[in-house]
Amino acid sequence: MIQVSLEDDIPNFQFDPRQFKEVLNNIMQNALKALKSGGVLQIKTACKDKNIIITIKDTGHGIPAKHLENIFTPFFSTKEEGLGLGLPIVEKIIESHGGKICCTSTEGEGTVFEMSIPHKKV
Repeated sequence: MIQVSLEDDIPNFQFDPRQFKEVLNNIMQNALKALKSGGVLQIKTACKDKNIIITIKDTGHGIPAKHLENIFTPFFSTKEEGLGLGLPIVEKIIESHGGKICCTSTEGEGTVFEMSIPHKKV
């Protein structure tokens, strides 16, 4: 199941649509692969302290603590088919927009990616 909660009064902000599509696709594909049957993928937006907050949360298997610190390291992957470039690219895109991304995860419970992007009037 996918749950979407988009705040109504998000101000306009500048971003590269192609790059943000890459960010959202990458994180959501990873989340969907991690979901168990009946799992939930939540997507939320909010505005806080002049930042746009995008949160993507899943109830999948979670990321082991020993791997969590490396997920943004180029070429680090725990997947046989993975190149280990998706999340490092995501991080660079967010940073190129003046933002930050963080990830928290608990094995057996799921993972949360939170992106904070400053909004500037357009």
